[in-house]
Amino acid sequence: MKYINILSICSLLIVFTYCSSKSESEVGHNTGNLSVGDIARDFKLEKVIKFSELQEYMVTRTDTKVKVINFWATWCQPCVKELPFIDSLRYAYDPHKIEVLLVNLDFPDERTKVNAFLQRKKIGAPVWLLDESDPNLFIDQVDPSWSGAIPATLLIQNATAQRVLLEGELTKAELEEHINKLLKD
Repeated sequence: MKYINILSICSLLIVFTYCSSKSESEVGHNTGNLSVGDIARDFKLEKVIKFSELQEYMVTRTDTKVKVINFWATWCQPCVKELPFIDSLRYAYDPHKIEVLLVNLDFPDERTKVNAFLQRKKIGAPVWLLDESDPNLFIDQVDPSWSGAIPATLLIQNATAQRVLLEGELTKAELEEHINKLLKD
């Protein structure tokens, strides 16, 4: 009788373990940073753009909203390191106060690679791939102080005509300090 009870318990444990691991791996049960009320995203490029479209977005007035525009590439390790916390800004701030846009600088023919990266990292912020062959034609137009190095994050507060370019890898605290200053001004 003892052997049957032990065997039953072991069988139940095996079934429970199998079901638990199967539901997470096969169903892909990974909520990441999602919370109640979030819209499920495909985690892929929203669109491929020319610089003129980005430029139009940068100057479009959004009242008191701060635009956080991050320039990055899949091959840039500092970019990859800071992307999750830049993406998480969408949850850390009121969506009426900030807007996050990720501008990818990979080559346009690498869309599949970029989409796979976004899916793997579960990046949910809007991502636009910039289709420009010569960065020297747009770097100064983004900001005259930008050397062209990435990662680079441009903060724009059009209502007060304030712009802050942050070059290089940032910490979440550094980025939030700059955002909070623009929100107060």
